[in-house]
Amino acid sequence: MNNNLMNGDIVFRAAADNDLAEAINDVTQTNQFDHYTHMGITEVKDQHVYIYHADPHLGVCCQALSEFRLSEQNEVLNIGVYRLTPSYQHYVDNALSLARTLIGQPYNHSYILDHQGFYCSEFIYHLFADTGLFTLKPMTFKQPGSDSFHPGWITYYRELGLEIPEGLPGCNPNEMAASQNLIKVF
Repeated sequence: MNNNLMNGDIVFRAAADNDLAEAINDVTQTNQFDHYTHMGITEVKDQHVYIYHADPHLGVCCQALSEFRLSEQNEVLNIGVYRLTPSYQHYVDNALSLARTLIGQPYNHSYILDHQGFYCSEFIYHLFADTGLFTLKPMTFKQPGSDSFHPGWITYYRELGLEIPEGLPGCNPNEMAASQNLIKVF
């Protein structure tokens, strides 16, 4: 698999077995096949693949692909790899350069864009913000087909002491994987 990856590939990780991943997946699914709750961007150095991403425990970091694929319980999670369409490939070097400068930034647990730090999809969005690669959309934390908030998000935001940011602009891995500006590699 490492031989097929290129700098700038976007790697999406399948849902882990935890309450937050379940809440993300439940309200952001875009199709019945791919269910992603985390993402990062690749850099290939000396035939080793590294992933820059915003981790809830580590903040913005760079990890080997093998580490990125592990859940908190050390189970190997499935990934989907997507490549920028040719018209966006020339932005990869700048995105990776910016990613390196952001290592150490905190994780944005509120998922509100103007709060400090980055959540995973916000980080990738930020790397390409001036390119039009991805767009922000109103976030929803409601159960699909319902006007009720997902119970996981109710608990999550209560513990943060924040109102649920329903309708504020944001992004999520499932939505970004559905972008017409990405091509699924595997």
